[in-house]
Amino acid sequence: MKRIAVRALLGTSLLLCLARLGDARIQAGPATPTPCCDLVAQALKDYSSLKVGGMRSDLDRYFRESGGASIGNQIVYVYKKCPYIHLTVTFASLTNTPSDVIAGLSKLSIDYEAKD
Repeated sequence: MKRIAVRALLGTSLLLCLARLGDARIQAGPATPTPCCDLVAQALKDYSSLKVGGMRSDLDRYFRESGGASIGNQIVYVYKKCPYIHLTVTFASLTNTPSDVIAGLSKLSIDYEAKD
C-alpha cells in the first residue's frame, strides 16, 4: 500500500513537471524564429530606447506619424520598418519641433495603418 502511494505521488509529480515544461516551451515561442520574429524583436528593442522625458527627435529615429487623426497632445506613430506596429505618444506640449518632450508612451500594438 505504501509503495502504491509513493508511486502515485511520484507519477503525479512527474506529470506536473512535464506540464510545466510544456507551458515553458509554448511561452518560449517557436524553436526556429522567423524573420517576422526578428522584426518584432527589433521593434521592441527600438521602443525600449524611448523614455518619458525624451524628445520627439528620439522618437523620429524609429517611428513616423501615422497620418491618422490626432487628439490633443496624443499622436499615433507607426514603426518605420512595419506600419502595422503602432505607438501612441503624448507630448507635454506640441510645437511640432524635434524638441517636443514626450510625456507618455503607450505599449506597442498591432493594427492596420489609419487612413483619413
